Amino acid sequence: MFDYQNYLKVLHPGRVGKKRPFMDSGKVGTCGKQACSACLTKTRMKLSCLCCPKALCGHCSITSASEFALVIGNKKGLCKGCLNIALLEDQDSSSENDRETDDDADEIRSENEDREDAMSSSKVPVNFPSNIRKSCFASLVADNIKLVYLKRSLVEELMKQQPDSWESKVVGSFVRVKTDPRDYSRRNYHQLAEVQGIIKKDSNSEFLLRVISNYVTRDIPMSQVSDCDFNEEECEDLRQDVANCHLLRKPTVAELEHKARELHEDMTKHWIGRELVRLQSCVDRANEKGRRSEFYRYSYQRLLLNQLSEQERLLKQVPEVIAEVI
Repeated sequence: MFDYQNYLKVLHPGRVGKKRPFMDSGKVGTCGKQACSACLTKTRMKLSCLCCPKALCGHCSITSASEFALVIGNKKGLCKGCLNIALLEDQDSSSENDRETDDDADEIRSENEDREDAMSSSKVPVNFPSNIRKSCFASLVADNIKLVYLKRSLVEELMKQQPDSWESKVVGSFVRVKTDPRDYSRRNYHQLAEVQGIIKKDSNSEFLLRVISNYVTRDIPMSQVSDCDFNEEECEDLRQDVANCHLLRKPTVAELEHKARELHEDMTKHWIGRELVRLQSCVDRANEKGRRSEFYRYSYQRLLLNQLSEQERLLKQVPEVIAEVI
């Protein structure tokens, strides 16, 4: 029996690749083919939802407006409807937990015991929506990349201040390097690259960052690592590189969040120091030119950022990674 989009269909054992004795085995047979949710073509599906019968064929997985959040490899995920339900349940769960902090300890203990009994009987996993999200691929957008993007000055600072741990922090991060000038297909002079490893030259004890650039492995000296911000076009180039090069892989949400939280304190402190210097330059320039409104604005921003309470607030912020939805 084949259940799909609210209708039942009975099939012979041969239709699902089973022999007749299979009927007496008590096992369930599943049809290998079903209709595409977008074009209704009955063929092998390219993408399938884990929570409902919705699926897309190879053509519609590219052209259809339906959205799937990938969870397992490139074939399994959540359709837009199921993803919204999962996220809604996650929000409801978070809201409920927030409200519990205001209740008496006895009430919290009682509610937790009831919840544990209910979950034990129904065997429903805790935080299922959150776990699904962490298994998705991370979107290679600017908001995600900036969480793990290291400038040259920060890498050099880590080398000096954390000689025993800087290598593990840098590997898995992204840096900005110059593109090969002989590669005329590149529209930008710089490109984003994930650090694959650290190489040390025996001759002069110089450290090189191993990256994959122009689809080949390159060892980049620290002097060639950019100390500037990246732009959106370079993010687009990175997405194309990952799609076209088998040596590159997309990180999962869990992997990127782990690296972002590992680097968050170092990156925040480094940014605060540089931002205070920048704001002071803006204050001095506004004062020289007699621009009173700019002078007061930059002075206030610098005064606020220089406060310990504001710096602690920035350090306590938890990096959030955006999951890829296709």
